[in-house]
Amino acid sequence: MGAKGAVKGRLGLEREIDRMRHLFTLCSALSLLLFVAASARWVRSYWLSDTIVWRHADGVRSGQTARGSVAVELFSFAGDRQTKPGDGSRIQYQRTEASAPVNSLLDLDAEQGDSVVDWHWHGVDWYEIQNALRGHRYAQFVVPFWCIVAATGLLPLAWTKGRLRSRLRARRERRFGLCPSCGYDIRATPHRCPECGVSLGATSAAGDGAT
Repeated sequence: MGAKGAVKGRLGLEREIDRMRHLFTLCSALSLLLFVAASARWVRSYWLSDTIVWRHADGVRSGQTARGSVAVELFSFAGDRQTKPGDGSRIQYQRTEASAPVNSLLDLDAEQGDSVVDWHWHGVDWYEIQNALRGHRYAQFVVPFWCIVAATGLLPLAWTKGRLRSRLRARRERRFGLCPSCGYDIRATPHRCPECGVSLGATSAAGDGAT
């Protein structure tokens, strides 16, 4: 029973590892799609700027591509309706000639009670004005496309590196007659690994006779 339990536990662990491997592959594929889309938008941003504006009762949200960057803006006006009753939310799309990111918040007049955040790091900018007394909030976040491309390219790169390492390891195991599960020398027992108990085909002994 002990040996059978160990084998079942090992098989369960292998199935869990397979599920995690499939999930990682799926996430890597989705990340690769985002990587390609971000790269295309990055190039496009030097010729055209795409802007999406969402206007609703509590304020305005917008996103814009601007010469190598993405800018997201938030204008929140609690208590001040920006659309007339019955108008509902409105989403607008605009396409214009490429331009650099513009911080429109700098044009706003300072008011009593304003709390200002002005943060910059290697092209990443966060600017915010918040007034708790009036219930107003204005914010802008700018991130370079290279940050997005680098972030979305990490998983595909890790997946590719893992596949290459797996193939090189499998080639090494076949060459030296090692168990593909635990790496134990199986040249003397090519059909089953005496260390981990994994059943192997006759082809696994391709390394027999290697010295």
